[in-house]
Amino acid sequence: MERLNHISGLDTLISDNLQNCTTNILQCLRMCDFNNNNNEMIKILDNNDYWGLMGRYLEKGFPLQFIDLQLLNFLGYTSKEFLQETNGLAINIIHEADRERVEKTIYDQIQLNHKYEIKYRIMKKNKDYIWVIDKGKSAISAEGKHIVSSVLVDQANHLMAFKKLLQDKKLCEQVESQSRFLQSIYQTIPSGVVQYIEEDGMRILNANDATFELFGYTREEFAKEFQNRIVHIIHKDDYAYMNHTMKSIQLNKTKKVEYRIITKGNKIKWIHAEASRLLNEDQLEIIQVVYIDISEFKIKELEKRIKNAIDKDALTNFYSNKYGQNLIRQYLKEKSDGEECVLFVLDMDNFALINDTYGVMFGNTLLKEVTEIIRKVTKPEDILVRFGGDEILIFLTNTNRKQSFAVADTLCESVKKIYCGENKDIKMSCSIGIAGTKQTSDYEELHNNAIMALEYAKQVNMGKYSCYYDTMSIVNKETKEEYLSKHLVHEIKENSNDMEQDIITFAFALLEKTKDLPSGINLLLSRIGKLYHLDRVSVTEIDVDYLSLQYTYQWSDDEYYSTIGNTYYLSKEMYSQFESMYDSTNTGETKNGLYSLKSCIHSPIYEKGIYRGSVCFEKNADDFIWSEDMKRLLKEISKVISTYTLKIKADSVSQAKTDFLSRMSHEIRTPMNAITGMTSIAKSVIEDRSKVEECLNKIDYSTKYLISLVNDILDMSKIESGKMVILNQSFDLKKLVEEIEVIMQSQVDAKKIHFTIEEKYDNSILIGDELRLSQVLINILGNAVKFTEERGYILFRIEQLVQEEDSAVIRFSVKDSGIGISKENVKRIFNSFEQADSNIAKEYGGTGLGLSISSNLVRKMGGNLEVKSKYKSGSEFFFTINFSLGNTEDINKKENSTNEEEETFDFGGKRVLVVEDNSLNMEIEKSLLEMTGCIVEEAKNGQEAVESFKKNPVKYYDLILMDIRMPVMNGLEATKLIRTSEKEDARTVPIIATTANAFDEDTKKSMDSGMDGHISKPIEIKYLYEMVNKAIKCRNSAEENKTG
Repeated sequence: MERLNHISGLDTLISDNLQNCTTNILQCLRMCDFNNNNNEMIKILDNNDYWGLMGRYLEKGFPLQFIDLQLLNFLGYTSKEFLQETNGLAINIIHEADRERVEKTIYDQIQLNHKYEIKYRIMKKNKDYIWVIDKGKSAISAEGKHIVSSVLVDQANHLMAFKKLLQDKKLCEQVESQSRFLQSIYQTIPSGVVQYIEEDGMRILNANDATFELFGYTREEFAKEFQNRIVHIIHKDDYAYMNHTMKSIQLNKTKKVEYRIITKGNKIKWIHAEASRLLNEDQLEIIQVVYIDISEFKIKELEKRIKNAIDKDALTNFYSNKYGQNLIRQYLKEKSDGEECVLFVLDMDNFALINDTYGVMFGNTLLKEVTEIIRKVTKPEDILVRFGGDEILIFLTNTNRKQSFAVADTLCESVKKIYCGENKDIKMSCSIGIAGTKQTSDYEELHNNAIMALEYAKQVNMGKYSCYYDTMSIVNKETKEEYLSKHLVHEIKENSNDMEQDIITFAFALLEKTKDLPSGINLLLSRIGKLYHLDRVSVTEIDVDYLSLQYTYQWSDDEYYSTIGNTYYLSKEMYSQFESMYDSTNTGETKNGLYSLKSCIHSPIYEKGIYRGSVCFEKNADDFIWSEDMKRLLKEISKVISTYTLKIKADSVSQAKTDFLSRMSHEIRTPMNAITGMTSIAKSVIEDRSKVEECLNKIDYSTKYLISLVNDILDMSKIESGKMVILNQSFDLKKLVEEIEVIMQSQVDAKKIHFTIEEKYDNSILIGDELRLSQVLINILGNAVKFTEERGYILFRIEQLVQEEDSAVIRFSVKDSGIGISKENVKRIFNSFEQADSNIAKEYGGTGLGLSISSNLVRKMGGNLEVKSKYKSGSEFFFTINFSLGNTEDINKKENSTNEEEETFDFGGKRVLVVEDNSLNMEIEKSLLEMTGCIVEEAKNGQEAVESFKKNPVKYYDLILMDIRMPVMNGLEATKLIRTSEKEDARTVPIIATTANAFDEDTKKSMDSGMDGHISKPIEIKYLYEMVNKAIKCRNSAEENKTG
């Protein structure tokens, strides 16, 4: 490429035309293969009417920046002749009749969308004029000038020329020459051009020499060290943003991004990348990028920022400390004697704590909001200075004390309203010290007066303002000196300018750097809402299992619009309606519909392909029109937000399970410690029967508590896997309530709690799962007792809301005067493994499963467990269930069977084979059976059991107790071998499973393998005897029938 005069080449941001030209060149190079037929070549040439490139400065007459040889050759000029003909101005080669139109069109279209396309006539050397199509785009050169770079084409003449060329006998030589020409352009173009596969570490398919020159490696070095994968040289701090931008490019669309790469020798380069997503000749989706090295431009930009930094603070855009104070000094010297001025020293309270809790980026964002408030309440002629990390000097010109108090009051009250994170113990406020020129016009003295007033405000009335004039008579000389020595100006930790970048970059920076993601997301929503003048920005999350929608993150311009924390229950139809609202771009728009404000656009949040919620942007305005640019931008922001909300959810689940395991370790070890301790004590006092009995009772209590913990986990597992079954049968609600009262009475008496039960219903005989209903109510009441202080109250109310002919709607509620639950924690208490606060577990214990289990059980029974609560003011848990009415006969039958005299068991002479690999379990089962007269034989695994059964006579064993999990051969396999053996009693000998697995599916596996029953460990003695008795009776009955 030939350059003109001082032209430095394509050091500008590359245009779409160069991108298109590059694509064409690469296509031509691939297609210029001599084995291809002529028609194929004609097709390629038809679509590539490229003549040449031209660069011009966007100034009067379009001064030339560069022109390539191909265009010069076509027009018939040498570079020297072209310069002489045009006098260095591109306008001079354009037909006079077209010039005014060309200038106006290019400027108008560039101003509109930075691109243009126009048809006009240009002059060749022989003075002939030809029509060309000029396609171009604006950019900024390295020296900071506006330029346009363009491609000139002539479709008709070019096509005819090449079709004629194809008929020539020297076709191959001509095409080869064209190929070499295109190759020379591709290799000598002063920009990196590369095509890569996105999903394979950005593996290079094609790249020109300039690409590797930019990277600082030879082709061979890059292939050897990085296996041609560009991902390895991208700066780690820029990768997330770059990757997000690249993935968002649609097919045949282009996006620009600037980021850093690490070149050979660990040097950092800034590059401008203009990327397109294309399909190559193999229909493989690839990314094509044109790279420009903008390091020099970035260095100049940095130098400019450094120069500006002397005068201005990068974050606030207020004057820098030294420069700003000098401006105030100068103003005080030059002001008239009659002009009254006031100096504020504003200090952000708790700012260091905010930075430590949430991160410097979070703190800087809050400080940015404070500066915006300051600008709103001050005049353009006032002097604003970044005095320190969290201190601002505000010099109000031509302002009296009364006027300054109004400004200070507005500032203090406005700052308090700024969102400052989810930690409610950290409050956002500022204190202001005020000093006026009525006392002194000397800057140092004025400044010291304001500092003393500030320290007084922080000591006496933090979050308010204090005036030196009002405190000078109160504060003595020693205290003033103490205030001045005590005041420290905080260091400016990180003066990042991230917030001046586009909102996507800011979002990434904030959410990557913040120490508290939920707070970061809420702050981001606030920033978006204010930046785009919205009325509300929200993130909703949908629990698909419960069909509930909740606003989990939200900013609203008016508290009236706030719905944060609110939960709404959806029908399946409503969920489907939400799910189907989105178009092919994953954007939905509603007006006066499912969202409460008048106009809303929203993007979905998907987790593993399931619709889980949305990010919503709302305006409360009739017929509000969302521009395509705003839709596109908000869609990109939504992707960032949804990524991080899902991360929070995943981290929360992971942390909740970690906390749960920690709690379970404590909860399980406590009863285990009691069991081992009481066992040791019992051994040491074996002669003291009463003491041994006391130890055994405590062991029994601890064992039951341990089993209840395990059952909680099993219940949760059953619920999550969908295997929990609700058993509906008749029960007496009145009797259920009486039994619950008996269970709870000792607990409430121990804490002197006033426990009241209110019952208002017509029919107490209902059909439902009595056991599960009781489990839920006992859990809720147990929590009420746990979290209610001594001498508090608990009200247990059962109320009939609706009575139909065959059904009744009953509302259950438990209200207490306990510690209550904060609004932000209400949504967490029904989550598996979670409690309202981590401190709850430390102080009160518990697994964090009870309410989750209860909530799930209530849902399975057709209701929803809900809560009303206020922190430190008690809670009310309530749910409503529609019961069918039962009948008294079923109740009586159940009571009669329960009241039957307890059966005693005598299995004298019955031979039982116990198959168990654990010696302790073997001892327990053997002892329990021998206590009823059984003759017990042992087998340590399934194989021994099969051998014992086969080698002994028919009907030798009356029963086999078979463990499931054993070494060598498990119980299921052993049972199958016994049942399929050729012995006469192989099919009739009773086999009962004994296993620590307590799920229904385990029972089913046992029965399917040929067993007659299933006993879960730990073994209940009565149930063991009942199963043995039933099995032996069934065998005897079957044999009697066979004999008869």
